[in-house]
Amino acid sequence: MVPARFARRLSRLTRTGPPGLCNPLHAHPRPCSGRASCSREVAPGMMVALHGGMTRREAAVSCTPGEAPMRRITCLALTVLVTACGGGAPTQEEVDAARQRVERVVAASHQVRGALEALGVLPVYTCGEPRRAFLSTAAHGVRGRWACAHAAVEPHDSVTDRVVLTFDEGGCDVHGLRFAGQAAFLYRGGEDLMEVEADLRGLTVDGHPLQAEVGYGTCGDETRLWADVQGGVPGREGHTFRVDGRVGMRAGMPVFGGTSLVLDGPGELTGPQGTDRLTLTGLHYEVGEYLPKEGTAVLETADGRRVEARFQPVLWRLGKAEVTVDDLEPVTVPIVR
Repeated sequence: MVPARFARRLSRLTRTGPPGLCNPLHAHPRPCSGRASCSREVAPGMMVALHGGMTRREAAVSCTPGEAPMRRITCLALTVLVTACGGGAPTQEEVDAARQRVERVVAASHQVRGALEALGVLPVYTCGEPRRAFLSTAAHGVRGRWACAHAAVEPHDSVTDRVVLTFDEGGCDVHGLRFAGQAAFLYRGGEDLMEVEADLRGLTVDGHPLQAEVGYGTCGDETRLWADVQGGVPGREGHTFRVDGRVGMRAGMPVFGGTSLVLDGPGELTGPQGTDRLTLTGLHYEVGEYLPKEGTAVLETADGRRVEARFQPVLWRLGKAEVTVDDLEPVTVPIVR
């Protein structure tokens, strides 16, 4: 049930302004006078709202058919709104190039998020508990939580046990992602120090191969979590990525198994135009969401440009991504999750 005040807000956002106000379909920059407000519903899950007092240009961007990874919002930048307050707006060519790069970042980050969610299918080791007893209970609990998943424990060596996690052939929905295939987890150590490594290269997430190795260490001075994820960018032929991801810790948030995950780390995106350097900072994902709720992704491109995408919540399930190329005016992409 949508709260009444949010329903009224959504209703206002999707109305077209009365005749005589700024036209949201106009193709050229043009000031909106006074407190005029224009809006246009552009696609299921997206809308553009424009308020008076600024110069604006709307740039239509089409989606490539079959872009399944962008399913949550149809297309990241189906329509963008350039807010130019006195010049410095990017060209249409710069907008298009930035949009394509941000889409690749989002697709790659989704794979990293999938790797960490797979690691979280098994609970975090409880310090002080015998390893084998903990794993037997954890494996049994997997089937209880997900009927489409099965975990088996087997000895590996004198200080290590191996857990084989198998998802049904038809796929298994876990935390808003669909997994299929098999993964192997190694639990090494004792009650005072535990190192966990998972080879996820036998898994697919949302139909795409998951080329990832992830793990964590706990019961020592600190809990460390890591993810080395690489492979082809889903839906982007000829483009590959690699991310050395870390899970950010926030007070009150569980390491795994909660409703949120915060991702940080450096990486690379490689394509026909060269290799771009990537930095992810505080990308905060909610369960079942394709786009981050908040956080920043920065690309330093092979041709010397800087592209920054800053995700921000706005209201309830409304959000936005502000994309900035170099020091030009930001491009705002409104998002309805």
